[in-house]
Amino acid sequence: MAEKIYNIKTSFQNTITVGMLNVRSIFHKVAELDMLCRKHRLDIFAVNETWLHDEIDDNEVAISGYKILRNDRQTHGGGVGLYIKDGIKFKSREDIHGNHLVESCWIEVSTKNGNVLIGTAYRPPTPNKDYYNKFLDMLNHVTSEGKEVILLGDLNFNYYNDASYRTLSSIETMYDMKQLVTSSTRIYAKANTKGEIYFKESLIDIILSTMPDHHISTNVIKCTLSDHFLIKTKLNIRPYKTHNTVSYRDFSTFKEDDFINDIVNCDDLKKIFRITDTD
Repeated sequence: MAEKIYNIKTSFQNTITVGMLNVRSIFHKVAELDMLCRKHRLDIFAVNETWLHDEIDDNEVAISGYKILRNDRQTHGGGVGLYIKDGIKFKSREDIHGNHLVESCWIEVSTKNGNVLIGTAYRPPTPNKDYYNKFLDMLNHVTSEGKEVILLGDLNFNYYNDASYRTLSSIETMYDMKQLVTSSTRIYAKANTKGEIYFKESLIDIILSTMPDHHISTNVIKCTLSDHFLIKTKLNIRPYKTHNTVSYRDFSTFKEDDFINDIVNCDDLKKIFRITDTD
């Protein structure tokens, strides 16, 4: 039987959507993260405070249709990672977080606009006194490569606090970046001196970008996976994709008699019928 098999290349997309969430332990929340990825159509999903370690395999925290990169903290807590949708052309930049001792994870994405460095970083609430300098060294590294840079992460710099605002503003000025998140990313309960509970808001999950004009929209999305909200940004850049192919048979000229004749005269099938040992 004559048949044709056609290969169709998957099409390019004209935008890329990147999200980030401080998950406060990822291990028992993979199904919910999967739902977030699909509901909000995330192409790249950054996670902070993964709380993973070497004894947890990638397969145990995998999301179908995504590749995962991790940078685990070797002590309790912390850790960051990236989920990258299958088909997006990228390379891991482990040299960046490996050289600068900051909890971060970086990839370089190939796009029609040129290569873009996309990374996530987590700054603990009480970092070592030299952490800030290490963080600046990392930004020096990524911005000196002459590529566009997007950094998402929980930096524990509260944008509503004057001192933290000045720190972030100085980073924006030094590296010609813009912080894009404009509403609260965390709401948490506190007690006053009388024991009364009240709620406070903070903006500590940020998106810093060297190409703010390429961002179509940036949103904060309430979710219940942790005490942080999901931050998401959509960019008007066209990523290169690896060429996945879909194969299918052409039955438009199918002839039943020819098909039956092919089966009857198939030598491999005749060999099977001559076998008398079931093992």
